[in-house]
Amino acid sequence: GLPGVKGASRREQGLPQIGRAEETFMRLAAAQWKPLRQACRSLDIDGTKALESRVMRGVLLRQGLPVTDSVMHLLCRNYPGPGTEDTVAYNDFIGDICRRFLATSGSRSVPV
Repeated sequence: GLPGVKGASRREQGLPQIGRAEETFMRLAAAQWKPLRQACRSLDIDGTKALESRVMRGVLLRQGLPVTDSVMHLLCRNYPGPGTEDTVAYNDFIGDICRRFLATSGSRSVPV
């Protein structure tokens, strides 16, 4: 096989398996990463770069994102905050979706 073909699917390897609904959610979230990050930071009183999952759910819903239980489970599992299992490291999540869904857009500034 051609090495180039193998490399194309390799980019997706870091990705946990996600369903279509979760991917749609992540694409929509990536499209508005700036207001999303601002909203998270304003609620992150301790500066831990993580929010309790119920707080995170509220932020996402206020942004008009299609949050389901499976989306929240995915966030808690893949972007665990410090301490309890019930937190989401929003900085990791936002950085990840930007790299995954916005990196191809070129001119857009992507947070690190």
